[in-house]
Amino acid sequence: MVSSTGTSQTQPQKSTWLIKVAWILFILCGFILLLYALIPPVARYLTINQLEQRGMADVHFEEISWEPWTPALNIKNLGWKTQRHETVNIDHALVTLDWSALMEHHVLVKQVEIEGLKLPVQVTPELLIAGFEIPKGSSETEEPIAPETESQPWDVTVEALRISGTDFHLEGLPTPAILVQQAHQFSINELTLSDFSTLKPEDKANLVFKGAIDDLAFEINTNAAPLSDTQSIDGKITILPVGPFAQAQHWLNKEVLQGISGDGDIGFSLAIDHHNKASGRALDLSFSLQAPELQTEISRSLAVPADLYLSGLAVDLKAQVELNQANFKINADSSIKAQKAVAKTENGIEANLGELSIKTKITDTQGKITALEQVQANVQTDVTLGSLHTATASINPLLDLKNFATTASLNGKTISIPQVTLEDIYALREDAPLLKGISLDSISVGRNELGDKALQIGQVELNQLTAVMDLDKDGKLEIVNRIEQLQKELGALTGSSTDSTTSSEETESTSPKKPSLEWLVESFELKAPSRILINDKRDTYNVSHDIAISEFKAQDLSMSQPSKLKLAASLNDNGDITSQGTITLADLQANTDLTTDIEGLSLASLSPYITPVLGYKINTGSLDSQIKLQSQAGSGDSKVHVEVQKLDMDPADQNVIASLSKELTMPLDLSLSLLKNKNDVIILDIPIEMKEDGINTQIAPVIRQAIARATKNASMTYLKLALQPYGSLIMLAEKSGELMKEMQLVNIPFESMSSTIGPNQEKPAEKLVSLLQDNGDMSVKLCPVATYAEAQELAAATDDEKNTALEILAQQRAQSLKDFFKSQDIKAKRLIICAPQVKKTGQGEVKVSL
Repeated sequence: MVSSTGTSQTQPQKSTWLIKVAWILFILCGFILLLYALIPPVARYLTINQLEQRGMADVHFEEISWEPWTPALNIKNLGWKTQRHETVNIDHALVTLDWSALMEHHVLVKQVEIEGLKLPVQVTPELLIAGFEIPKGSSETEEPIAPETESQPWDVTVEALRISGTDFHLEGLPTPAILVQQAHQFSINELTLSDFSTLKPEDKANLVFKGAIDDLAFEINTNAAPLSDTQSIDGKITILPVGPFAQAQHWLNKEVLQGISGDGDIGFSLAIDHHNKASGRALDLSFSLQAPELQTEISRSLAVPADLYLSGLAVDLKAQVELNQANFKINADSSIKAQKAVAKTENGIEANLGELSIKTKITDTQGKITALEQVQANVQTDVTLGSLHTATASINPLLDLKNFATTASLNGKTISIPQVTLEDIYALREDAPLLKGISLDSISVGRNELGDKALQIGQVELNQLTAVMDLDKDGKLEIVNRIEQLQKELGALTGSSTDSTTSSEETESTSPKKPSLEWLVESFELKAPSRILINDKRDTYNVSHDIAISEFKAQDLSMSQPSKLKLAASLNDNGDITSQGTITLADLQANTDLTTDIEGLSLASLSPYITPVLGYKINTGSLDSQIKLQSQAGSGDSKVHVEVQKLDMDPADQNVIASLSKELTMPLDLSLSLLKNKNDVIILDIPIEMKEDGINTQIAPVIRQAIARATKNASMTYLKLALQPYGSLIMLAEKSGELMKEMQLVNIPFESMSSTIGPNQEKPAEKLVSLLQDNGDMSVKLCPVATYAEAQELAAATDDEKNTALEILAQQRAQSLKDFFKSQDIKAKRLIICAPQVKKTGQGEVKVSL
């Protein structure tokens, strides 16, 4: 009985204990449930209350919920207005953590989502975020906070973070002088962060950002391990297409943008890959920019606004940079391309550029950041330009060219250009290209064997030069007039004066002399056919000259060293000019040995220049000359040998003749007669004095000495002059005999307004060729004629224009016939061209006589 009674007493006690435990658990669960139920509304109430106490208005908080066992916090539609009446709002926020990691000092963020966040930020004078003042730091008077004792560090892991639809309104930002405003709107369309953890610093976290500052939209996509030893980061920043001029007006103040406006879009992207290496930091950079079309107007610093247009602009850059303290190393590739660029002004100045490409490569360029001037750069650049057209209102074209191409390299302090080529170069005139092409090889600029400042070119080739030099009525080169006009138009563009008359002497006296640039061209060649056209439009002359260059070569061309020259050319298609030897351009006395030969130059074409000086018109005459320039170390024997054949002159200006006679001991025609030998040739040898600044020739003493020798050796001629008037009868009789010898051989007719040698001209010309080949000492005169009767197609021209055109036609006929004889191995010195004649009636022809 006792035992049974004890057992029954124990069982109620156990039941009571269990009931107590159950009650405790029930109460605890109830408390937890109550806490779970009360925390959201209490938190909501406290939040609203605190915000209102801090002066916030229109506070609203739609919902707050949390899950303590996850844990997770969820907020919806929380917002208020600050004391500055700024709106703060959070549409939705969710934070999910992992409790289990806290025991190991590890904050594990499973998920963070924030949507529709609107946050105002005031930077100055105090820092306000969402209306709350944030302390900027402790004052200097406050005591420093004692350092905390060391404890186990906390690790942080963020598995997923996402922010979208977020706007930050920033005000009071420090503003440099060029910026226009202090307030900006920073928008986050999407921001995601994943796989960030301090437990695995070598693993890269991924960050994706899509947003905008005001209306400047950009995107960032990067993978980074900033806490790792390598601090590696790689990513890409992209600026979406945007109008640069609208952005400039938005960001920059009016003073900076004054006189600049435009329209168009620009987009670019930037990719970066950074990491640490054993030898330092390494950075890989990739940049690209695209501008499909840009148009702008610039009036700043210009008296006349300029319109600029650019299409198809693309810029690309790839670079690798290595840094080791102050040392760096760079490798890079870049390119700039533009399909078209046009600049125009209202006063007619224009530049048009097509298909530009610039490619640059930097290879293993290294040095110290603290000593950039000692960097040994290794850069190579390739430039191509499809076309360039420049013009002004009065000069069109100013400069035109096609297919420009070059490659340049910088090695240390020396610039090397393996080749430069251009095609169809027009300068200051559009009727003919100045050059069909230019080719330059092996150009070196900088420090080399020539010195610290030197330009060295391996080879220069000019293809088909056509240079036109016009002399206006005032004797001024037309190209000089055009350059002066260009200066005026450019001066009008900038609003500056181009009057340089007062500054030239002052500049020479006040500015220090710059060191001269030493230069060397190893090989220079002018490719045939090349021409230099001289149009002398002065009233006294009104003639044209044509210098045809069949060969021009130079080796080791420089100012201070002997240069080898070789030239073959013709003047007005009748005088052959050849030159060969060496010359020192800077000092002819130093080392010069140059021989120039002129053969068969018609003096009739030079008559317009001789008549104003001598008073005589040259009908016929041929010039052969040899110029020898010889000098070595300041001494040498230089002279000009002149032979004038078949000289025939008529008085043209009695005033000039009378004035000249006062300076001569006898009339000019008699003086020249005394100089002629038995073959009707005047021979003169003129000494040349070589000077540092040029050549000095004293021809007057030579002529006087030649006349004296002729008088001494030609006693019969002298006697004839002394026995006047009987001497005149003797000379007249002999002159008649000479006229008998000047036999008229044949007149070769030409088709109307034609100078072409056809079958009708070849037949009589071939007979003359046989006659000349059989008689080696015989020479012939070619006297061309053109008539007004054959100039019907020139009916609209003035009399002066007709006369000039017919003189040119007659000259071309004589030249065509002379070229035919030369092709049959008849020397040019045996073919004397007369001055062209223009007659009113008759047929165009060339009169051939002995």
